[in-house]
Amino acid sequence: MARVITPGKLFDMPDGTRVAPVFNPFEPLSGATAPEPDADGRMSVALGELRAGRSSRIHVLPFVRQITWVLSGPVTMIVKGAADAAPQRLTLLAGQALETAPGDFMQLVNPDRQRPCRMLHACTPGYVFHTENGTLRYEDAVVFAEDWDALAAQNWHPPALADLDTLQKARDRAIERITAQARTV
Repeated sequence: MARVITPGKLFDMPDGTRVAPVFNPFEPLSGATAPEPDADGRMSVALGELRAGRSSRIHVLPFVRQITWVLSGPVTMIVKGAADAAPQRLTLLAGQALETAPGDFMQLVNPDRQRPCRMLHACTPGYVFHTENGTLRYEDAVVFAEDWDALAAQNWHPPALADLDTLQKARDRAIERITAQARTV
């Protein structure tokens, strides 16, 4: 079935970016276009924005592979994957994309001090972000207060990523709560 999909409203994320869900089975109450009833959570798409001259905080998506496609830019992505000795700094122009694997450290930087940059984020499995009564209960991104030097000094093993089993269980519980909440609406 063909459908026109409209992004929801942009809202501020803990990493400093702004996101508007476009399609996400795990965000049925976000204002995004509702997915097909048989959507299984294998992917999500969101419009992302980074304000002029701003940087996101460094973050990791432990369980999510993400494609960041630049719609208007440029945007600089600083990324450190498991096999990388040091972070890479890559500047993407409109029409270019970068894939980050689960567990990659990343930071978005908007070098343009006049205009926001806009991106499309496609994630697999679908990105999970759960709030309840205005309080954040779970988010797939683990966001760090530390800078790149501090994370390197921790040998890329910050305490927030020490127990991936516990993080996975928290993700599973969030999906259960979201699914139950969606059934009551």
